[in-house]
Amino acid sequence: MQKHTGAVKGLEFNGFSPNLLASGAADSDLCIWDLAKPSTPSLYPALKGGAGTPGSAVGGEITYLAWNKKVQHILASCSTNGTTVVWDLKRQKPVISFRDPNSQRRASAIQWNPDIATQLIVASDDDRSPTLQMWDLRNSVSPLKEFVGHQKGVLGMAWSPHDSSLLLSSGKDNRTICWDVHSGDVVCELSGAHWNFDVQWSPTIPGIFATSSFDGKLGIYNLHTCTGSKVTETVNADFTVTQSIVGDSTPLAKAPAWMRRPVGATFGFGGRLVSFMHNRSQLTDPATGSVRMQDTAVLSVKQVVTEQELVARSEGFEAAIQGGNLQTLREYCSNKRAALTTAAEQSPEGTQEAETWSFLSVLFEGEEARRVLLQTLGFNDLPAREGSLAGQPTENGLDAAAAGMEQLNVNADGGPRVDVTGAGGAGAAASPHQLMAQDDPDFFDKLEDTEVPLGGLVTATETTAAVPDLGAVQPLNAGAIDAMAREAGKAAADAHGHAPGHVSGGELEAEIVKALTVGCYATAVDHCLAVHRYADALLIANTAGRDLYQRTMHKYMQKCPHPYQAIIRANLEGDYSALIRTRPVAQWRETLAMLVTYTDRDKFRGLADALASRLAQAGMHHEASLCWVCGGHTDQAVSYWARNCTGASGMTVEVLQNVIEKAVVMGMAPGVSTTTSSPDGVNKASQSLSELVTAYASLLASNGRMATALDYLEHVPGEASTTVAVLKDRIYRSGVAELPQGVHPPPFPFVREEVVPSAQAAQQQAAAKKPAAQAPPPGPPANISVATADTSAVPAELRPVVASLSNLYNTCLPLANNPAKKREMDDNTKKIGQLFWKLNAGEVSASVIPKLQQLCAAIDAGDWHTANHIQVQMTTTDWDECGFWLSAVKRMIKLRQTS
Repeated sequence: MQKHTGAVKGLEFNGFSPNLLASGAADSDLCIWDLAKPSTPSLYPALKGGAGTPGSAVGGEITYLAWNKKVQHILASCSTNGTTVVWDLKRQKPVISFRDPNSQRRASAIQWNPDIATQLIVASDDDRSPTLQMWDLRNSVSPLKEFVGHQKGVLGMAWSPHDSSLLLSSGKDNRTICWDVHSGDVVCELSGAHWNFDVQWSPTIPGIFATSSFDGKLGIYNLHTCTGSKVTETVNADFTVTQSIVGDSTPLAKAPAWMRRPVGATFGFGGRLVSFMHNRSQLTDPATGSVRMQDTAVLSVKQVVTEQELVARSEGFEAAIQGGNLQTLREYCSNKRAALTTAAEQSPEGTQEAETWSFLSVLFEGEEARRVLLQTLGFNDLPAREGSLAGQPTENGLDAAAAGMEQLNVNADGGPRVDVTGAGGAGAAASPHQLMAQDDPDFFDKLEDTEVPLGGLVTATETTAAVPDLGAVQPLNAGAIDAMAREAGKAAADAHGHAPGHVSGGELEAEIVKALTVGCYATAVDHCLAVHRYADALLIANTAGRDLYQRTMHKYMQKCPHPYQAIIRANLEGDYSALIRTRPVAQWRETLAMLVTYTDRDKFRGLADALASRLAQAGMHHEASLCWVCGGHTDQAVSYWARNCTGASGMTVEVLQNVIEKAVVMGMAPGVSTTTSSPDGVNKASQSLSELVTAYASLLASNGRMATALDYLEHVPGEASTTVAVLKDRIYRSGVAELPQGVHPPPFPFVREEVVPSAQAAQQQAAAKKPAAQAPPPGPPANISVATADTSAVPAELRPVVASLSNLYNTCLPLANNPAKKREMDDNTKKIGQLFWKLNAGEVSASVIPKLQQLCAAIDAGDWHTANHIQVQMTTTDWDECGFWLSAVKRMIKLRQTS
């Protein structure tokens, strides 16, 4: 393809139609080639206004051209005279041309905005104005933005196709800079030893770019590792410039768009789901009318409820127990028991649950709690049986006496009663008359072959105590016993035809009478026991007093042991712990009923815990939990419920709801202890109850029920544990839940401490950890400026320097009437502020101070020629030390001189 007569400097394929190739050359000619058939390429007709045509828009050599990224028939070219021309291939003519109105700068490269079709950036390779200018074709009178950072002309430029906010530029100062297009700041910098005349992004791999340098090398770099250090230039004696890299690498100032998540979501406290997404849209500046692409972040917060059934059951349960009324709670327990009893046929667990709710309902029976508990244990028919037995008539006084002796397991004559026929024998006699009415053959025929031990033949009569005082058994009243004896004696006399005063005595009668005559009751009792007259012994001991009566009862129980006597012995001695240790665990209901009957509330609580512990050791955990419920031991009962319901995969939500209902109901029962005493005397909530309620309240809070969760936490009595206090504080500070009426805000669960490191600790740490190399001296603050720089320690002879440069900056500040100049002034105030900081720290060398004073004197006098001469001289001789602020002084002198 031959058409151009000069060197071709612009060449680019169309991104929408790859067969179209645009070329521009030093002869100012612009050509559009069709390479659909590469062997025979065709050339489109010359564009109107091109080189060699009347009214040509091209006034110099074409240095660069670029196709529009949004509109396929739009092409832009730039030339050495600084003119940028936008061509419309449909019209085959230029539509817009513009140039910098403030300077005659050459244009070296152009790039279209990949997002906004009307914006492009023009670079200049002129060392006098090494900036990048952004233009908007809708307002092409002046540049929209200017990027200042290169020290010498810009040779190459590339706009990232993956992130429209990143722009690469390379220049004669051996620097390749990545710009943030939106803010105009430098994202990162790549320094080198040679000029990079071209730079290009990878079209497929984000963050990868390539550079071409005049030493014939091609470099490929990754933006994430492109954190170049500071480059300093040294002017040698032969006027050559040597560049050196100093300082540490710095990270990227901005994260690229390809590293940003397009969408994201996370769960917050209280079941709130926070999600975000990005929408790209065009934003028009109302002041300037410029358009740019903006990423609009959409943030949404939603309430997520994952456990609908739990929330519904929790609200129903909270309504049922609201107020803590005993009648309401008792009805709730009864309803739960009835519902579980109906469903108990399907699972054994339902039977145990129903039984648990039966025992829980007893806690709300008030004064009737003991009677109801006995009925629950299966002893509800004993009062009726006692009444029926009490109403049976007796045939005569002898039967009455025999019935009285039946209670003591003795005969009417004082000897031990033996049932020779056994419990179910046909020869059993209900009364003495029936026994005597049997014929002799019948009597011997009905005898059992096997001899039965005395202790196994005695049948105890079932009794139950119905007195409210559950203390030890009281001895019989003496008058009642005398009346009983007289009645028995009269009946016997009537039966034998003798008067009451002529009763015949028994064995050792004389000794007994003699001992009673002189008041030796103990001796009389011993004589009676020796001849097995147990009723007489008990009668005499009861007359003597309580102490002898109890000793006599013990002796009687030793001589005539029976199973029921363990109950009597425990009642006499008050040692019910022995009863718990000796009775079979399978008869735990009878044991618990005895404790209910004979002990008061304080003793019953500890004994119920002892019985439950024994049952738990025997593997009867459910029965143990029922005993803990009766005794009001919340911690042990809740621990069992939680442990029993926790499977291999943890406790399910339904099981947790069931356990929390039982735990809360039990905790609301009167007289139930839900606190434990710590060593310091503070009542704290039960650990198991606290952990359970905390887990349940956390689950409610995660479903958005903050107020309900806070209500449940209020059910935990005593001083709140750490977990409860932290959760209360977190719910309160979330601002969602309102505190119930009369409830104060929860205390802050943490202790605030001001941590101030001591000087001694800092010295010890420094001595223990010495650096391998001497740390560099601290530099000036990052946000230093002319106004904020500390000049309190500046020597008196240098204060005029501070005043002179401050006045120069304040004078130039109003003259910055466009965005580019304003950015220059922002850079100037930082660099002059750094100079003030060095003056204040005494870090300016003695050879520079006289030159600096002469420069400021020329500025104060308005002698700009002398000021420029001194500035050039310092650039040549003292650039290493003064280069960071000389460029700022140069820009301000130029601005002040041209104003």
